[in-house]
Amino acid sequence: MDSKREVSEGPAPEYKSRRKSYHRIAKVRVQQGRSLRSIARQSGIALRVLRSQERPGSNLTLQELYFWKDILDVPIEILLVDRDEPLTESLRDRACLVKIMKTVMALSEIPTSTRLSRLVGTLKDQLIDLMPELSDVRSWPSTGSHRPIELLGRAVREPIAVDQLRFSR
Repeated sequence: MDSKREVSEGPAPEYKSRRKSYHRIAKVRVQQGRSLRSIARQSGIALRVLRSQERPGSNLTLQELYFWKDILDVPIEILLVDRDEPLTESLRDRACLVKIMKTVMALSEIPTSTRLSRLVGTLKDQLIDLMPELSDVRSWPSTGSHRPIELLGRAVREPIAVDQLRFSR
């Protein structure tokens, strides 16, 4: 009977502390300043699914790992945990450069003067000289993307008229 009770109570505390960490998706996402909610909106994948995938102990498929590589714009080796090395400072620097490049790419999409376009192009070339892999970085997702009404909040679907509000004193 005691052995049944031990099994039903879950894993032993020493087992929980030995759980492996396979990836550092959450750390990379946070360093980039990206919210899980914005990634869910951008990808169309449920927030709960992304949350479970980004747990360090989750055992992801290659397809899921490549999804995170693409959405975070990082090489796959950055996402994988190397037992001997902590998260490096260069990863933080790289995340900053990726953010700057995304902004430059967004600026290049805006019709502007010839002079400003040349400056943006020069900045883009200089960033690529610093880190050649930035040449594949895309612009920030466009703001104001049209979402289906099912994805909007209840307040948008069922607006309240101001004259229906009653305030107590």
